[in-house]
Amino acid sequence: MEHVVCDEWLKTDGYGQTCASCTGVEVADECQHHIKCDANEACLQSFGPIFGRRSDGHHVKCAVCCNATKVCNEDLTCQRYHTAVTKYAKYQSFSISNETSDYKPTVGNFSGNAGDSFTVHSGMKFTTKDRDNDLYSGNCATSTSGHGETDGYGQTCASCTGVEVAEECQHHILCDSNEVCSMHHYITESGASLYDYGCAYPQACLQSFGPIFGRRSEGHHVKCTVCCNDTKVCNENLTCQTYPHTLLFPTECSEIKGNYLKSGIYTIYPAGKPTPVVSVFCEADSNGSLWTVIQRRYNGSIDFYRNWTDYKNGFGSPAGEYWMGNDLIHQITSNGDHSLQFIMTDYEGVTKYANYKRFIISNETSGYKLSVGNYSGDTGDSFATQNGQKFTTKDRDNDPHSGNCATLYIGAWWYGACHSSNLNGKYYHVSKSPYATGINWFTWHGHYYSLKSTTMMIRKNTK
Repeated sequence: MEHVVCDEWLKTDGYGQTCASCTGVEVADECQHHIKCDANEACLQSFGPIFGRRSDGHHVKCAVCCNATKVCNEDLTCQRYHTAVTKYAKYQSFSISNETSDYKPTVGNFSGNAGDSFTVHSGMKFTTKDRDNDLYSGNCATSTSGHGETDGYGQTCASCTGVEVAEECQHHILCDSNEVCSMHHYITESGASLYDYGCAYPQACLQSFGPIFGRRSEGHHVKCTVCCNDTKVCNENLTCQTYPHTLLFPTECSEIKGNYLKSGIYTIYPAGKPTPVVSVFCEADSNGSLWTVIQRRYNGSIDFYRNWTDYKNGFGSPAGEYWMGNDLIHQITSNGDHSLQFIMTDYEGVTKYANYKRFIISNETSGYKLSVGNYSGDTGDSFATQNGQKFTTKDRDNDPHSGNCATLYIGAWWYGACHSSNLNGKYYHVSKSPYATGINWFTWHGHYYSLKSTTMMIRKNTK
């Protein structure tokens, strides 16, 4: 069959296709349940474990409906793999340096529909398995972090579909660290009680009701719970409830559990429930504990001289330079006592640390007021002097100075009158900078030295 990737289904006026919606049928003719899909959805067929690894023993078959039938997935002929979707990313400027400079790229002016996932690499040197030029503590070419890493630190889960009891499932898979063991219990139209076992992202465990590919208000019941016991294959003895109950959604990096956790991008759930979902960079310390990175700068690719709304919501990318967002920082630090750590590197390659055992900021109404204390480290304390100050940006002057410290010193910070630290100041690419306008930490290098890289990260204190 010639497989056509069509876009007719995208050209609807808010109402999608009518699709058959059933699970566990042997042939399409057995499915008499139809639902109305959204305009951005396609009729779908799949084979394999609902929540399992897509590379372990089963194949997913999926195709866009390209025929004229009303219920168009009843007679789809699917290929072995996913229907192709093509997107593009275009950059108006692109060049790389010579080998002496390690093929450093300069890239900018993105356009396209794939999203910009390349600009954050501007200024980075090229790394291969035998030449480590990246900023990561390990070699990114030989190791991965965050989503997709399965080198032994995830849970082991049973993975089967359509079994009557857990003992029938002898197929086990290794889940990613950001997944949980999951069980899906459903009743067929003939009355059979069946179970699917496998891995799932926590947000899939919604305790919702409905067909797998259909609206959650129709048809079958979905029961799902997070694995919270110590058994190796921990979803074999899960007990699911009929109605929603408290699930384990990590609200910050320190709540992500697993063996041999590494630095990288992870998913957190700040509200402790399936939504909202936030991607953050988690930094692993020498003990294997994860810190939530709230600020990171290292190459000047992201402009930090921004307005109040940008600092409220956050900007940049956790894969590169970014500010998490004051609303999220407030939400996380308000949930238990937290520590803050600064990691700073100068242009001579010296790295130093500043640690604060107490860190919290208030809500927006109170101006994200800073409460910080109990310093330790080797940089000298240039942050506790900002204690009790509200956050100030170029368009929101909350500092006690007669002028606006954010506009005077090209940054955004918890300014007093004005600062002994300015880690959101201007990135100069060299150490020497005009007075107090750079990335300053006064007790280390004074007000005329701008640091090369900074990281701010938080972690809930252990009792």
